[in-house]
Amino acid sequence: MKGLPICYKALFLVTIYLPLRIRDIFINFIAILFGVNRAIDIKERLFKGRSLIGMLPDGSLLFYPLDDLKLLPIISEIYSRKIYDTKGMESLHYVCDVGAHIGLFTLRVSKMSQNVKVIAIEPNPVNYKFLLRNIAINGLSDKVYALNVAAGEERKKAVLYLSGISRGDSSLKGWQDVGAYGYLIVDVLPLDNILSNIETCDLIKIDVEGVETEVLRGLGKNHWKVNRILAEIHVSFVNVNEIYRWMYKHGFRVTKLRKIYENTLLLEAQRH
Repeated sequence: MKGLPICYKALFLVTIYLPLRIRDIFINFIAILFGVNRAIDIKERLFKGRSLIGMLPDGSLLFYPLDDLKLLPIISEIYSRKIYDTKGMESLHYVCDVGAHIGLFTLRVSKMSQNVKVIAIEPNPVNYKFLLRNIAINGLSDKVYALNVAAGEERKKAVLYLSGISRGDSSLKGWQDVGAYGYLIVDVLPLDNILSNIETCDLIKIDVEGVETEVLRGLGKNHWKVNRILAEIHVSFVNVNEIYRWMYKHGFRVTKLRKIYENTLLLEAQRH
């Protein structure tokens, strides 16, 4: 049994890391020769709709798309840098994964806590299909409830702007190249509605590309059910002081705030 983690890491290198690194080297070479836009166009022609299956470092299986150019950094965030790891993860009972992408954090927290129930929220329908496949192949259908919606301040329809680099960069706000590659109309639900049927939510993880304030406001009267929040804060679109004021008003204390990217902070808050 002691050799299993090493085996998992070896399989991760062979089945996920190397294929994605080879893809990235090829795309970067094309970008140098012909420009970024041409590289993205070739990426779409070659890889769109294609997927592979591999093993993550903890032994979870992963169906993953070949056309998402930021997938390796996202895997690194969760499995190498472990930015969302927090105390007591092995004893969590209810977790809400807002911006679940293809299910990486959902898989990790489900592996770490045997008794956890996860609500996984993902608005992009292509990501959502991968999320469902990853839930099923890992035998988590009884532990994970997935929703193909965006979390926000109120129930409505909204525009989800798409990125040519990564579907993980899809956003309800247009930024950088987001929106240059199309958009979708998606349903938005507030967390107030989503959490209405559970008694307590131990942890909410939020990665929503600039809509963090709206997601928190959407907790409404059910904010008291939440014990801990982990959120990526995109400072180009979010007023950090406004986030602090919301936390203080609703009984949370910010315990950690650190820079993880140029314009992105990771905030952790806990109920008093």
